[in-house]
Amino acid sequence: MKLFLPILLFLFANPDLAEVRKLYTDAAKSESNTKAFNEKVATIADNDPDKVLVAYKGCGLTLNSKFSKVLVDKISFMKAGAKLIDAAVAADPNNVEIRMIRLSVQESVPKIVGYRANKKEDKAMILKNFKDTGELKEYIRNFINQSKSFTPAERKSLK
Repeated sequence: MKLFLPILLFLFANPDLAEVRKLYTDAAKSESNTKAFNEKVATIADNDPDKVLVAYKGCGLTLNSKFSKVLVDKISFMKAGAKLIDAAVAADPNNVEIRMIRLSVQESVPKIVGYRANKKEDKAMILKNFKDTGELKEYIRNFINQSKSFTPAERKSLK
């Protein structure tokens, strides 16, 4: 029994955030990348205290909608993912990484989906707090450099 408990905890432990971030950067590029990303975040509870991980799990669900063939599934994945992301933002509204996740989803979904209301708010928050992102500065900068939401002048101003 003593050996079983550590193995059980290992199997259901949250994934390493650095690994999740690495997979996230390529997750939308292909269905297989999305699947790998979702496998990594699948063990995260919807009410996990680490709201960054919850936001990544929500992002993974929204990516499932991109590759789903059934309209009802597309809608279901999108709603469930958006709900998790918005809950993470509500729980930790000053977290730049969570705002980056939501902005990345909102700028990539089709307008018809309607999940685009927070783009300006998230962009403004990211720009305002970029200097305070510490070890995430390069990670956030890489997002900004490929994002459709930021102008060349805004990209250049971030040092």
